[in-house]
Amino acid sequence: MLVITLLTGLGLFAVRSASLANMSSGFSRQLSQTHYVTDYAIAVMVAELSRNATTHAINLTSGNDTGCVGYSQLTKPTCARYGYEDLQQRTQASNASLLLLDPPQLNGNQPGSLGPSDVEGDMRIEVTDFHPVWPPLKGNNVNGHMGYAMVTISATGMVRPKQTNAGTWDTKAATAAGVEQARAHVIIGPVPLQ
Repeated sequence: MLVITLLTGLGLFAVRSASLANMSSGFSRQLSQTHYVTDYAIAVMVAELSRNATTHAINLTSGNDTGCVGYSQLTKPTCARYGYEDLQQRTQASNASLLLLDPPQLNGNQPGSLGPSDVEGDMRIEVTDFHPVWPPLKGNNVNGHMGYAMVTISATGMVRPKQTNAGTWDTKAATAAGVEQARAHVIIGPVPLQ
């Protein structure tokens, strides 16, 4: 009886160790995916700013977007918010077949951008702190209406299980989400400075 009890305990320990190793590798994978989704959000926003610098500069300096973190109390904030859907639409404006993140094809067993599992990436980006570059870049008119500006890009990347209802807060997906934030300072231009 003692030998059977001992073997049962060893078996339970082995099963628990294997499940902890699997769980650990899953968390490590989600951490890597979240990191790269966040880096990707910065890269996509930098590409969008370089492609449409003037449009974004006017949007930033209009003072219409007061929803950025820490900017709601300002009378005329230099702030603009973008989400995954905004960037997806801007990307597809130049090529309708492009997707920022490819979903997995579960029927055909084709992995997506985040692998074969049914997870989704999301990103929220705030572009803030629009101000002229100082000292001015060499060869540019200091008193001109056009010039180069520096902005701060703050990105939050998220990887979570696929939402059951799109556009709603799914508590099961939210509690299993991996979240990371990154920030970059970028020079854009030439853009209107006044």
